[in-house]
Parts: sequence; structure tokens; C-alpha cells
Amino acid sequence: MTMILALANRENVIQLSDRRLTTQGTVVEEEHGKSGTLFCGNARFAFGFTGIAQIAEIKIRRWILETLLESGPPDYSGYNVLERFKERATTFFKSHQVLRNLPPFRKRLSIMFSGYLHMHHPPMIGNAIISNFQNPSQNISTPGAWDEFAASYFSEKKPRHDAISMVQIVGAWRAMTEDDVNSLRPLLETRKPAKGIIDKAVNILLQMAERPGAVGTIGKQITWIRIPSDTSQELESGYYSNVPTHAVFMPSAVIITSQENRFCYDEPSVSAVDPATTPPMAVPKVHRNAPCPCGSGKKYRLCHGRKANKGN
Repeated sequence: MTMILALANRENVIQLSDRRLTTQGTVVEEEHGKSGTLFCGNARFAFGFTGIAQIAEIKIRRWILETLLESGPPDYSGYNVLERFKERATTFFKSHQVLRNLPPFRKRLSIMFSGYLHMHHPPMIGNAIISNFQNPSQNISTPGAWDEFAASYFSEKKPRHDAISMVQIVGAWRAMTEDDVNSLRPLLETRKPAKGIIDKAVNILLQMAERPGAVGTIGKQITWIRIPSDTSQELESGYYSNVPTHAVFMPSAVIITSQENRFCYDEPSVSAVDPATTPPMAVPKVHRNAPCPCGSGKKYRLCHGRKANKGN
């Protein structure tokens, strides 16, 4: 289990996901990427998944990327891509011998897609959850996996110009409170700068990780993605680490806008060649005048804090 948090307003869709991988209550890995982006013919989405992440030779993140890539033709339309993906997911989980023989509670999987539909102006916010154990539109969730995946879709009925906002989660939802939601909505509705919204959401995720409702499944290494509604603007992503680290991780990506423009890449990362002689690439955020956690002896605002403020 993990926490995928999606936030949206008229200007940005922001997704945050922790990177902890657990199995039956035991932490297996702190740096397992579970997020990415999907660009298709008429939509741009961030996506994240929760539930089964790896079993035997199956790496679910890689399977999601490959299956989305296969689901583009013939029309590359967002809704149809997700419908084809849902059908392929059902077929794969039914036919693969390892998955077929797993206990139902061990093969639960939810994938959430959040972004903009570009058929109208302004673009409309869209969200989809494809799952084999929960259906938010019907308020249904079960302890074991179903035989088939279901899809729950949300989108605006028509372009709106008001202070619309969206807060949606999948994963360890019991760790999130109504106060958390109420602290995020005003930032979205008043269109505060994306950096401020991201900083607030990261702090909330870090608090969630400490709560009993998380039952140890939410980690403190976080990947975030920002998708602007304006297609002339590039997406932005970042990585928060709760400990000094010599590696930085970026989300995976799938692009399926046409037959000629179809490709994906699986969570690229940048790491130091020689950590012993190189300062950490990422450190925890501390007070601007506190010593930088990297050990440089400088104040945070004059070291890694300065890089963070520049968006690096």
C-alpha cells in the first residue's frame, strides 16, 4: 500500500506519491517508484498506483507502462486508452499463472489518473481510478481482489471558470483527515503558486506517515508531478527525500499521441558517481537558517535551500 494524492484547479494538476514498498506490514524498500505521466491524443495525466507492486518476475510499474503503450491505437483518445487498459488488466490478472494463484488480498491494485482533457477550452479536469478492489463512484471497497477491473471516471461536464478544485486519494486513505483536505482546498481555489501547494502537500504526507491510520505503509520519500493546464507549458516533477541522498528519482512516462509518436521510459534517475566525494543531491527541508543537512556547514537557505527555491 502507499498514498497517491491528486490535487487540481484550473491551472495545475499536482500528484504526490510516497515511494515505500511494503509486504504484509514489512518495509521492503524505501525507493520504489509508483508514479508516472501519460500523454495521449487529447489528454495529459499524472498517474500513480497502490497495492501489488512486485511479485516473482512481475514488476507492476513496468507492466503498467507497457500496457498503456499497447492501449493507444487506434484512436489515442484518453477515455478509450483507459478503457482498453482496464480490459487488458483484467485479461492479464486472469491469465498469468503467478497472479492467478495468489490469494485475493495480495493481488489488489488501484491505478489513479489525474489531469486535463483538452477537447474544450479551457481544458477540463479529469480523474479516473481503475481498480480490482475499489469503486469510489459506488463507495465500494473489498479486502480481496475481484476477477475483473472496474473504472470510476470523473470529469467536468463542461468548461468552467469558477474556483473549482479537486482533492482525490487512493491507497492508505485512513491516514488522511478532513482537516488535511480543508487546508489544501483554499490553496487550490485561490490559485496559489504551485510551489506553495506542493510544499503544503509534502508536509501533509509526512504527517500522514506518522499516523496510526498509515500502519507503516506510507514512506517519507516522495515524488511529485505538476501538469499545467496550458499545453504550451512543460510538465514539472520533483523528488523529496527525508534523508540526505546521492540519487534523485523522476517519474516514469508514456507518450501515445499517434502511431508515429509512441514510447515510454521507466523511472529515470540521476546519481553521484562517487558519493564519498560528492555532496548529497537531495536533503530534507529544514528551517532556512538551520544548518543544511548535507553537512556543508552552510545555512540551508545558502545551500540546498537555495537550489530548492530555484526549482531544482
